[in-house]
Amino acid sequence: MNKAVVAGKQVHRNDPFTNVSVYSEGLNNSNMEDFVGGSEIKNEPPLNYLVEETDDPIRKIESLKFARKHKIPFCMITDIGSGYQIDFRDFKKHPNLPLMYGVKDEEIFETQSNWQEDKRNVRLLVDFAFKLIGNNWKDVPEFRDFVLGKYNGVSKELPQLGVAANAGGSHLAVSIAKHALGAEIPERFFVNLASRKINEEGNIFDVNNQ
Repeated sequence: MNKAVVAGKQVHRNDPFTNVSVYSEGLNNSNMEDFVGGSEIKNEPPLNYLVEETDDPIRKIESLKFARKHKIPFCMITDIGSGYQIDFRDFKKHPNLPLMYGVKDEEIFETQSNWQEDKRNVRLLVDFAFKLIGNNWKDVPEFRDFVLGKYNGVSKELPQLGVAANAGGSHLAVSIAKHALGAEIPERFFVNLASRKINEEGNIFDVNNQ
């Protein structure tokens, strides 16, 4: 069964009074406007927050663009081995923020274009991905060694832990609640579950922070 439908049913079981909209076809260029900005025809309200958790790098960029266009706070979770990172872009209060913390939009678009011209080139994909999320991945040994070709494990997949993804989701839920109540949220924070260290980055008051 479609994962969006399964998730929608689960939410409805937890709270049958919550209105749930399901895009079983997935988000694409024809429905992103309705999903983010709302639609009177479909009786679809605009988003209060856009939470991104997709494996499609192009959809990540498009989600960022739509969030900034509609001045909606954007949140992105990235699980990185035994750690996770949350990127928060408050486009509602600061509509002129760059798409991502610590990098100019033009640099993102350049690495995106390079990869799209040669999608079989894994290195170009890695360059594109890390242009988005920065370099905190280097502090996670198993992830760093895999990316640098030093991993000697039997798996050929990126080292990822379900607990990191779940912890990131819970952390983000609390952060969104705090933000909705008026608290300022760091532009980026990284949690290393193995070393039990948290790294916060970004000055949300400095809209020109690159």
